[in-house]
Amino acid sequence: MTSGIIPMIEREYALVREKNADKAKKNIETAMKDPVFFKTETELKSLAFYIAKAEAFDGDQNEAKRLKTRKNELFSERKKILAKLNLTEDDLKISYDCPTCRDTGFYGGKPCKCFRDKWLYYTIDSLGMQPCEYLTFKDDTAKKTENLTKLYRSVKKYVNVFPNAKTHNFLFIGPTGCGKTHLSKIMAGELINRGFNALVATAAELNRIFLKTHLGRYDEKQDYMSALIDFDFLVIDDLGTENEYKNVTCEYFLTLVAERLAKGKHTVITTNLDREELADKYGDRFFSRVTEKRTTAVISFDNVNYRK
Repeated sequence: MTSGIIPMIEREYALVREKNADKAKKNIETAMKDPVFFKTETELKSLAFYIAKAEAFDGDQNEAKRLKTRKNELFSERKKILAKLNLTEDDLKISYDCPTCRDTGFYGGKPCKCFRDKWLYYTIDSLGMQPCEYLTFKDDTAKKTENLTKLYRSVKKYVNVFPNAKTHNFLFIGPTGCGKTHLSKIMAGELINRGFNALVATAAELNRIFLKTHLGRYDEKQDYMSALIDFDFLVIDDLGTENEYKNVTCEYFLTLVAERLAKGKHTVITTNLDREELADKYGDRFFSRVTEKRTTAVISFDNVNYRK
């Protein structure tokens, strides 16, 4: 379940740190068993003290220079000995799967990209979904109409100031193949690259989660819905193509959208339905929330395929 994801990731990091530390320790033990390496290592450690003594206490720069020359010679010998043992200097140091955070999951007081990637992967998996392909503006080289060029320009501004954009939600309306999903995946991919948690889910996938939530235990209901509500950015793709389950589909979509609005989360909905069809299918309360003028931009796409 999603509530256990962070402790699971923390345990994973601990195991990685332990594995890498053990690997370095075993390599050191292997090297120290070689008598020549052991002698060289012992002399190197003592030289550090005598160099400091010559420079700081005795003021004997000539002696310090001689000792430093000897130190360099020993490092060269050390390297040759390690090569014979099929080892390198780096093999004696603790390596990191993620050098940025040193396998702690945090860098500069914030979650590292590797942590965010793990959280996203395990959260999607716990929801019973498959990760989708995320895109960026660099991936999109297709020719666009003047109107779509203006839209892309506005979306770029939105992404750059996220999550402080005045517009919190988008409703993309248009027929199949006009680029609604493509653009929403670009928005999600750009935000993931900026360090935010984003999810692209089809309405059918969400509907299956809603049914599982509806039939599950109370704690499971809280867990599934909290995960969906807490994403910084959520794309509900192809709304209107899902099967309708009584007391589930419309009710849970309303709850999801309403809770995300209440928490100031950002949501994109793509649909082939027009405004009247949306209101008829999901009700006035849902329609009023997904078309709320202060926070939502409703975009109509024409019947042209702009996807790459």
